[in-house]
Amino acid sequence: MLISSGRGLPGQGGEHILVAEDETTVRDLIRQMLERLEYRVTLAANGNDALALVTEKGLDPDLVVTDIREFAARIEEALRPGERGLEGSRRPDGHQAAR
Repeated sequence: MLISSGRGLPGQGGEHILVAEDETTVRDLIRQMLERLEYRVTLAANGNDALALVTEKGLDPDLVVTDIREFAARIEEALRPGERGLEGSRRPDGHQAAR
């Protein structure tokens, strides 16, 4: 799932992306690919860590990439209080994420 901060999706590199992925190998591969494209990347090993980075540490990424569905709505609410639905989110198959 992709969660946009509302500032628009990253496109030119340099933007900040939070990656929440529980599998170490996948997380590292995503980091390497994004850093090669000149994005700034912060990694979280799970949804709790990602949520803590946003709510407790004040992290304000341009985009959140996660496959941890149960945390996606909570992370989005922390980034965009009062807005409903994962409007910028898509499942890997291209369909709108469930609300």
